[in-house]
Amino acid sequence: MKKIIIILILSIISLPQIFAQSPSTTDFIGQWTCDKTSIEMVIWKDKNGSFQVALFDKSDGEMLECTNVIAKELVLSFTAKTKSTNAVINSTFTLIDEMHLIEVIAADLENQEIKLHWKKLK
Repeated sequence: MKKIIIILILSIISLPQIFAQSPSTTDFIGQWTCDKTSIEMVIWKDKNGSFQVALFDKSDGEMLECTNVIAKELVLSFTAKTKSTNAVINSTFTLIDEMHLIEVIAADLENQEIKLHWKKLK
């Protein structure tokens, strides 16, 4: 009986720590990939409810710097910059369904747009 009480007390004491380490499933939006690029993207909401984006290159592990993140309804826009080449990409992502995004990149040359299709991994 003494062992059961000790185990019960230790379990109750550790519960707040377990819940504090559990990520909220509503804050994680998803991890996305695109067949036409080596970049993967993770989207989540921070503790203030603001959208955050992390981009990384699967081929060399380089993290891209994401700024000017703006989310309105089903559209997410931001600027990404590579540290190695200083290339700047302005992208707008539109949610097609819960598993697919379309990215539109405004190309500088000849006012063309580049469209990429992203698929949700998680």
